[in-house]
Amino acid sequence: MTIKIQEQDLFQPIKDFYEKLGYVVEGEVKNCDVLIKMGQDFMAVELKADLNFKVVLQAVQRQKLFDLVYIAVPIQKIKQTTRTYKEKLHLLKRLGIGLLLVNSLTGEVACVQQPVPAERNRIMTANKKKKDKVIAEFEQRIIKNNIGGINHQKITTYYRQQCYQVAYLLRNKPQSAAELAKYGLDRQRITTILRGNFYGWFEKVKRGIYQLSPLGQEMVETEKEKIEILMKELLVDSANRQKTAKE
Repeated sequence: MTIKIQEQDLFQPIKDFYEKLGYVVEGEVKNCDVLIKMGQDFMAVELKADLNFKVVLQAVQRQKLFDLVYIAVPIQKIKQTTRTYKEKLHLLKRLGIGLLLVNSLTGEVACVQQPVPAERNRIMTANKKKKDKVIAEFEQRIIKNNIGGINHQKITTYYRQQCYQVAYLLRNKPQSAAELAKYGLDRQRITTILRGNFYGWFEKVKRGIYQLSPLGQEMVETEKEKIEILMKELLVDSANRQKTAKE
């Protein structure tokens, strides 16, 4: 019986592999399946169930943002002695893309080819804003529970985490953005979240005043554990800011 290996099955072995080396690993950051921080530098990993043309194109797109880019595929899908595999490996070498072979059953990760930083200064300069957004998303997330390679599933982005915090603060009574900002959140950001109401969690009571919608009330209950972590972090940050201001 053939075991179907999905992209998300590759994430945990890669995360464990690089975290043992002292790196910080996060899944599903903007369009990157995996983003790895090494000191002040970053590298991207694209996960695929097979080494095909589509993943090569995705890796080339990531090279517009980061110098070091890998493709990771299941070792079970690779026949390393075949001519086809060797030709694909040669193509990746010419493109400067690294290759990781992952055994999702044993957790082993083998780097069969290192990525090579190419002279892409002009391209990377043109994409600097996009790169900065990816890095900001990586740095700002508090809850890091996303699995790289997942499709059509809920991802806990930094924006979603902020919406959790606003919803929690509105759980007992309607409030304005100014009142919510007293808890340490950015007032302008709160206003954007409430007006945008992307998830349908908020309702406008009157001008400038919002409350939780029935959907928002349900969410606060179902996502209680995540919200507790976020609120604890918010209170710590708020206390640190007040302490710094007094000094």
